[in-house]
Amino acid sequence: YTVPLVIPSKELELIMEKSMRELFEIPDDVFVQTYGVSITYEEINDGKSMLAFTLMFVAIPYCISYTIIVVAMLMSVLPLVILSIPVGIVTYGTIANGDLGLATLPLTAFVWLCPVAQVRDI
Repeated sequence: YTVPLVIPSKELELIMEKSMRELFEIPDDVFVQTYGVSITYEEINDGKSMLAFTLMFVAIPYCISYTIIVVAMLMSVLPLVILSIPVGIVTYGTIANGDLGLATLPLTAFVWLCPVAQVRDI
């Protein structure tokens, strides 16, 4: 799919060939095949630009992959966040050596939200 994007037009191919011959000191009698895309020669390269190539095949997949990683991390941390509230309430009640009173309501609600913390008495 990406190969047509890096096949230059004839005009750009001549410019790239000239640059390669000068850069690598290639004699004129040696065949040189060039492939590539340019940012500055978009108008002579049939509208193909390295900027579009970079956006389609680098920036968008990069953003999508890191979005997936962040979502996976949030999903793995969510049970810990849900359990931190009841654990905090119990810890406060233990350290303060006091009556929790109505604080047991959020304790029950948050433990109920997390199936990992549910235990059945058999």
